Amino acid sequence: MIELLKEMTQSNLGYKIRSRGDCEKLSELILIKTAKEISYNTLRRFFGISKGTTPQLKTLNTLAQFNGFPSFAEFTIHYPNRFSWSLREKAYKLINQENKTELVNFLNNLEEIQKDVLDLIVSIIRELIINKEIRILKELFNLELFNPNKTNYSELLHIGNSVGLLFRKQQIDYLEFKNCMYFTSTMFTLFVDYSSLNRNYGKFSQYIYKTTNEKELKLFSGLVLQLKNLLNNKTTINNFQHMISKQTHPILLSRYMSIYILNLEKQQMIEALDSYKKEYCKANNLEHIYELMFTSILTKNFELMKWLTINFKVNQTSSNNYSEWHNSLFKLVNLFLDFYNKKKSSAKKQMTLLENFTIRYSYESFIEIFICTINYHLKIEQEKQLKRYLKIRDELKYPYFSNNYLINYF
Repeated sequence: MIELLKEMTQSNLGYKIRSRGDCEKLSELILIKTAKEISYNTLRRFFGISKGTTPQLKTLNTLAQFNGFPSFAEFTIHYPNRFSWSLREKAYKLINQENKTELVNFLNNLEEIQKDVLDLIVSIIRELIINKEIRILKELFNLELFNPNKTNYSELLHIGNSVGLLFRKQQIDYLEFKNCMYFTSTMFTLFVDYSSLNRNYGKFSQYIYKTTNEKELKLFSGLVLQLKNLLNNKTTINNFQHMISKQTHPILLSRYMSIYILNLEKQQMIEALDSYKKEYCKANNLEHIYELMFTSILTKNFELMKWLTINFKVNQTSSNNYSEWHNSLFKLVNLFLDFYNKKKSSAKKQMTLLENFTIRYSYESFIEIFICTINYHLKIEQEKQLKRYLKIRDELKYPYFSNNYLINYF
């Protein structure tokens, strides 16, 4: 917001602050308008003309008042709504300029991703992807704007889901971004492209697994590669136990468990799941079982489905989009289990949830296969469901989805 205050001040002045003389003139104008003093040296430091430190709140409040706001706090609250359209207009103008340096600087000056500019950032990235502006995209993914330690997880997740499909459609080579500071945290780990494990996403996973020294990133990429093995009818292994801890992200833990149980007998699996729940799942958090839910349907593991529905329930309290994904997948698990338990009437009643099914776009093809499967066995337009399944299967090119996967599911 400090950068936006600088930009607004210069916009209201009608000129850029570049010299001591500019600062002296601004100091006089501030005194006239607010009856408060800011020395020209303070302004020089504020605008980066001379080396300085973080500005004091008094300075920020006075500059906010100069721009028509009661305080800096009010500026941070009301500026986005008041000036979001001007930001958009400027951004779209910069996108269309041949030289994209100003566009990169514009994004860099945003300091942080806020809700009012979130879709603007998505639009910029999408435009650059469509135009194959790889060099500029690489610069963007080096900006602190995308630093996961400084940006809300929900915002980054929205960006990943909003542009990930376009990365897939345009067949952008992930390896182009291997040296970008924040590409893995913005795209690779948030848009988990299960549909492209035999293409760009899988190749990048292999590269990350071989080269990274970050424990969680090695764990993530290694588990993704094991899922790739499963889908290609190859042997899966789980030698990642030394990489997990109570600090591991819940969804990554669930991904670990989903691979860990693949080769276990029923009793061993239940014991492992009970131990996992006791050790890591202290509350009804569906993040801890997200990948387990996905895997239970994928692998037709009805004992796992049963364990999930006994030990967890829909989260009614959170309004986050990603929580809705978790809830929807949990309901789908229940639907499959009801049908397996020959509760067809209950399954048909639950079919209404499919109309408003909320999913992560990176899982979309798999969810479509699951929905085709349950519709087929509920005898809802069976020929259409089978045709749709075969089309998706041929697009994915995973041997795991055989001709009979859908027909013989139950």
